[in-house]
Amino acid sequence: MSEADLLPEQEFRDSDPDRRTRSRRLQDLRKAGALTAKELMTSPAVTVRAGVTLADAAGLMARHRVKRLPVVDERGVLEGVVSRADLLEVFLRDDEELAEQVRREVVARLFPGPGSAVWVEVRDGVVRLVGRVRDTSLVPAAARLIRAVEGVVDVEFAPTEAVSSAPVRP
Repeated sequence: MSEADLLPEQEFRDSDPDRRTRSRRLQDLRKAGALTAKELMTSPAVTVRAGVTLADAAGLMARHRVKRLPVVDERGVLEGVVSRADLLEVFLRDDEELAEQVRREVVARLFPGPGSAVWVEVRDGVVRLVGRVRDTSLVPAAARLIRAVEGVVDVEFAPTEAVSSAPVRP
């Protein structure tokens, strides 16, 4: 049950709708006269399994225009509720936190050691990699991995090969 489920009761509380309104908004009129939660709730309930990605949960919420999504296990038992605010928190991350995750999970793995000197800068969720890389063929893979970090808005590169100063486009 949501705020939207309660609105018809308030809307029709002090008025008797005309015939046209009654025919167009039959479901809302039923909700306005509801006495039990079952009569008022949106049915069937839109739920999500616990293992679904945050992006998929957000997409489901957007498609069904719901603000909260019950999270159920494989048997359909309620485990919790995720809200739009919960999902937004994941994407509203501090720039330094994003930079540290990109350094640890992408740069340290793809551009380690001698011959590479890559700096990570983040501003308003946009990650910028600057510096020398030994193997520029890894730049597209790095871009994909960085874009997969939750909270990253975009990725920019300004790397050069260790033996050349030619700029590389991802």
